[in-house]
Amino acid sequence: MTLALATADKTAVGALLDAKFQWVDVSGTVRNKAEALENLEAFAASDKGIGSPTELVTRDYGQVEVLRGIHDHVKFGHIWVKSSPSAGWRAFVYVDTPIRDVPERSFTPRKPTNADSCENPCNTTPFNEENAATAAVKKTWMRIKTDEWKANAEDWDALSDVDHITISSTGALPKRPHVEELAKQHAAFGGAGAGVPVISGHLADFGNVVVMTDLEGRNPAKPAAFALRLFIDRGQGWKICLSIHTEIGAGRAAEGD
Repeated sequence: MTLALATADKTAVGALLDAKFQWVDVSGTVRNKAEALENLEAFAASDKGIGSPTELVTRDYGQVEVLRGIHDHVKFGHIWVKSSPSAGWRAFVYVDTPIRDVPERSFTPRKPTNADSCENPCNTTPFNEENAATAAVKKTWMRIKTDEWKANAEDWDALSDVDHITISSTGALPKRPHVEELAKQHAAFGGAGAGVPVISGHLADFGNVVVMTDLEGRNPAKPAAFALRLFIDRGQGWKICLSIHTEIGAGRAAEGD
């Protein structure tokens, strides 16, 4: 991919992109395959430096490959997929998340400000249910959001994979510290604030992995963030194994963050 982008070979780049490819840049702008190809210079600029990233992590999940790391003060997450076990690899989602220069993360339980209800995303979401896998992941995810709302550390732990990490502009939170923070929040206040509603989203099934993408925000006209999540079934049910968030400028400002 990097070579094809460096030579501005639109045909070669297009051949490496899945039909449902999404590219999310540092501003939160979401582009589909056609839009990425029309903005090839900007797409290539976002990929520049991938050959020598820091904190590089790769994961092989069968029909899904994950590549994430840091380059040029940007956290990137690249998801490559095979539509079938015998198909070739295609880029499915590219996400860039800018790194904010903020103090090192320090968690302190806070009194919830919106804890009375959690309809969306705890009880309803707009995600598709095309087959048993996507239906099960949708159900699992709503349970995870309920666990976060109620600060149920034990159940959240059971629904998160050993690889799980949450990545945002302010840091990266692995599974164990995440569980510990939920436990502290529950001990202090018995629960936490409700999650941000999902405005639109999609689930894509690739064997034992389901890829989730969505737009989130409290104002449907101004999404606050794009989120990429991966769920994996290693034979013990669906568990979340990756979560990456990129803020969307205007929508984020509208939320007061």
